[in-house]
Amino acid sequence: MRSIQSFIPNPRHTEIHRIFVNALPEKAWEAARYMDAYRIAGTGNQV
Repeated sequence: MRSIQSFIPNPRHTEIHRIFVNALPEKAWEAARYMDAYRIAGTGNQV
């Protein structure tokens, strides 16, 4: 059980996103860990 489930045991909206990449997990994580998903979604301030 994720800790958030103790606060919201029955959420009404759940999003799960998966992508498949041809890369080693270490390399993929290194690239993704600094990604700003807020900005990619187009909801952040554009520079």
